[in-house]
Amino acid sequence: MPGPRLFPDRPDRPDPPDLMLKVALTGGIATGKSHVLEQFRKRGVPCLDADVLSHGVESAGTEATQAIAAGLRGFDLLGGYPLGVVDVPLLYETGHAADFDRVIVTVCPPEMQIARLVERGMAPIEARQRLDAQMPTAEKAARADFVIRTDGSFEETDKQIDEVYRKLLGGR
Repeated sequence: MPGPRLFPDRPDRPDPPDLMLKVALTGGIATGKSHVLEQFRKRGVPCLDADVLSHGVESAGTEATQAIAAGLRGFDLLGGYPLGVVDVPLLYETGHAADFDRVIVTVCPPEMQIARLVERGMAPIEARQRLDAQMPTAEKAARADFVIRTDGSFEETDKQIDEVYRKLLGGR
């Protein structure tokens, strides 16, 4: 039995044969989300970065929320792709998890997050404060459908991405 129509008021405009699986990518600051998103992009998956779309506006009801919603509608209209990935750093904090079919969380130890932030030019104390202000990564991971550990080599991370990608494609 078919699901709800994408264009219920336009019987002359057929829905795409299969709506795209909408996947959220989230995780704490400096947990490797950008690398994971880029790897999905290299596999031909349409990807959006909510931070780039919203220019860092992160409150519900703002440009970030509008950008995420517009991106999700755009994914459905693309058609022909089995899945799309949106990087939403504050997915749980903004209450948008239910907008997605699956959630991937990137994780690494807090010490590694701080080291990565310091490499980017942030002072260690500021890095610690940023981590302390976020939802704990373990809590995000407990809610996720998939967890990708980014504390190993790029090759180890990429193997996890391949495994998640295969599972996502198989779960359609």
